[in-house]
Amino acid sequence: MTPEFSLVAIKPNLILDLFSRLVLRRRFEYYLRPSNFEGSVQHYYHFLLGFFVPLVIFSDKLRRAAPKSTIHVRSCALLDYIVHEARLENVVIHESAVHKEGIAFAHAHLVKDIALGGMDHPRLYDRLILQRATTIVRQRLDHELRSEILAIEKGLSDHALVLIVRRAEEDPFYSSDFSEIKTAGATRRSIANHDELHHAISQLGANVISTTLEGKGLAHQIALFTTADIIVCQHGGALANLIWARPETVLIEINPVTLPDLIKRRRYFGRLAECLGMSYVSIDQTDHHSAVDVDRVAAAAQQALQYKSPEAPTQYFCRTKARR
Repeated sequence: MTPEFSLVAIKPNLILDLFSRLVLRRRFEYYLRPSNFEGSVQHYYHFLLGFFVPLVIFSDKLRRAAPKSTIHVRSCALLDYIVHEARLENVVIHESAVHKEGIAFAHAHLVKDIALGGMDHPRLYDRLILQRATTIVRQRLDHELRSEILAIEKGLSDHALVLIVRRAEEDPFYSSDFSEIKTAGATRRSIANHDELHHAISQLGANVISTTLEGKGLAHQIALFTTADIIVCQHGGALANLIWARPETVLIEINPVTLPDLIKRRRYFGRLAECLGMSYVSIDQTDHHSAVDVDRVAAAAQQALQYKSPEAPTQYFCRTKARR
């Protein structure tokens, strides 16, 4: 039976013991198969939480214990660049054909086959594990991250920053035979009056950045979510980036009422925000591609901007206080 590396099932104080047992084996090569809860790791949410987070921790522990070790993983198609940008030097990515061979590949190359347990389900969220993974990535990208944050903050005032995430047009890959689950981006969901929403929030006196994230560099995405005080985004994989945000961040998620009941019950990003200590607001949208109630979203953003912290009960919630 194939062993499984599950970050959720293993308590933090036992992780070192696990790795000690692993690295004492004669062979220091491992084939890690993503054991994400559902979906496909070719899509961002399942990639980031179901594959990337546990891979970062496994890679870091193994690098410290056995620097010459190698980890073999499957390709995640358009998202492979994130693994490269994270500088996981001991990770070798193989095309999906190798992944389909699975255990046969591991046996043929005399490497240890391990199922990499992910946390792409709300019941698997673990704040300590997420914090550990994000700390490792931030340390590896320290220079690039500082540069990206400085570039973002250069044109901003001292007021809060509202980040509005817009879904980009679908990459042709997701309608091809190589995509494990079809459709992505604006083909799945969109906001018909996004420009009107942007304009309304811009009138609140805050800094506003409206952008798409597809294809953007890892350091840039981390910097955006680290810098943002309020995040406005339609339900979608981009919100997996909440793991880079600060606990005092406010998430305003726009949820189409036409989402499947199972997704509504699981509250993927509401529970992720709560796990990470963030405030959360949900705004309904009539369907996957309809206009949103701009006044309701703007009112939620205005309330967040006027949030009074316990440390300074008479002060507006602003960027300088969010950094303390």
